[in-house]
Amino acid sequence: MTKTQQEVVDIVKNNDPQEFEKFGLVAFRTAKIAELVETFIDGKKETEKMANPGDAIITGSKNENYTLSKEKFEERYNVIGEYLAQPIGKCYGNVYNGETFTFVSPWGGEMICENGDYLVSSDDKFSEAYRIEKGGFSNTYKKV
Repeated sequence: MTKTQQEVVDIVKNNDPQEFEKFGLVAFRTAKIAELVETFIDGKKETEKMANPGDAIITGSKNENYTLSKEKFEERYNVIGEYLAQPIGKCYGNVYNGETFTFVSPWGGEMICENGDYLVSSDDKFSEAYRIEKGGFSNTYKKV
């Protein structure tokens, strides 16, 4: 089953979203050329996104790669070394309990959501929603 971005935003907003903050450190590099970044967690493809020159390509807690625009990276991370950053971002969301589905991510790519994963928004206005895999979430987020 495929859901729209708005349907996923509604799931987050209508299921008692909690506030979480990110912790730990991440490795990153800056894209020099346009490149497709595919995100795999535990051997499963989560999503993909094109990184443009200047975007950050981050390696997460489960050795997954994902990309953020330079602007979003600067809003959500403090650079503390040449290839190391500390997250300062928060998210608002909840655990998803239900059947597996796919949906359109904020960046336009298809994303999968499975039972036990987290559906979150990066702001308390719920302008977008995306999935964070349950193991990756517990490794990198804590309740505020």
